[in-house]
Amino acid sequence: ADNVVGTCEGRFLVSPSIIDPSSSAAEPGALAAARPSRFAGLDGIRGLAALAVVLYHLGFHGPEARAKELVPLTPAPIRFLFVEHGGLGVAVFFALSGFVLSISLRSTRLSPVEAVHFMKRRCKRLIPPYYAALILAILVAGASAVVSNSPFELEREPFSFMSLLAHLVFLQSALDLPQISSVFWTLCAEMFFYLAFALILMGVGSLWPRYPRQSLWFVLVPVSVLSLVAATGAVQGDWLPVPWLTTFAAFLLGAFTAWALLRRIHPAIPVVFGVAYLLTGWWGELPFKATVVGSAALFVLVTRVSTIGRILDTALLRFLGRISYSWYLTHSVVLSAVYFLVEKSFGTDRSAQLIYALAGIGATVVAATILQRLVEAPSIRWAKNEAVIAGVSTQRATDSLLGSPPQDPRP
Repeated sequence: ADNVVGTCEGRFLVSPSIIDPSSSAAEPGALAAARPSRFAGLDGIRGLAALAVVLYHLGFHGPEARAKELVPLTPAPIRFLFVEHGGLGVAVFFALSGFVLSISLRSTRLSPVEAVHFMKRRCKRLIPPYYAALILAILVAGASAVVSNSPFELEREPFSFMSLLAHLVFLQSALDLPQISSVFWTLCAEMFFYLAFALILMGVGSLWPRYPRQSLWFVLVPVSVLSLVAATGAVQGDWLPVPWLTTFAAFLLGAFTAWALLRRIHPAIPVVFGVAYLLTGWWGELPFKATVVGSAALFVLVTRVSTIGRILDTALLRFLGRISYSWYLTHSVVLSAVYFLVEKSFGTDRSAQLIYALAGIGATVVAATILQRLVEAPSIRWAKNEAVIAGVSTQRATDSLLGSPPQDPRP
């Protein structure tokens, strides 16, 4: 545990010219005192973000509106946060990925070989549950087609092996192919984030020996500017992969927030970047961007204000955080299956919709728990066996920060 929060000031990839002048060789107070349980608030944040996405996809609005009759029965705060804006939980995931990975990699100067090990760990951690969710989606769609005597479709699109192959390598968004499950596009973004992050740290590390005071500026300034330009949507059109580019600034803001808390960069940097990111909301997606900025602020509060960390450290939220990745991967498919069964058995009136909502939420939790225990937990152990970078296991650091051993963060 000491290695998790111990300082590596001389090794961290930043220029001394932008480190907070008041910082010392020791970790800042809030993080130095924080042992794994202190960061458990992050697990609670993940659990709430996953819950928001699940409730949003339950079907209160949209083309299907499977539970539209329940909207008037929902309390106003829950309706606003989860029913109407629950999809913004994805923004929380993106920012949280940047935040946690930046802390877990703070002791690492990535070489090309070490970057490969980092990507291998992320793949071992994320791909097995993802492939299991792919199989589940295909099986559910196939069973539905057989029972209803309808064409074999996934998300209302005909099944194709090209789409399946693209999903296996996270390229369905880049190739503009239909998603097998509506949530899988975010996995494409996450894998891009990890690759880009490894390349950024490699770039800084390669410049560090020759330009120790300028290396961070040479790499991060142009990357930051490009990410903000992409966030405006100015480079969209038909140029793909759009989702990867337009959301990278969310990941970066999480990373900058972590580095500022570690006193590796001046605290003004994430503030300025966050304000600039909000301003790109003029071109669209302002609620998403505001959620990212608000999430970064919440990460700071969790690490600085112990009361907030304890509020987010309840047993229920820790459980939801622990299963959040598996929950996110499977909930859309499970909800569709439950709705199909309830509609056939009870119809579509208000009472049937209530049965669907309760059974759907329960079924998604059960499915996520099974996937987490049978596939996700072993994949975490598999990832931990990957080579250690600079004597510190990145996976172990990430797991400990979330306060839910042996779990690791998700996106």
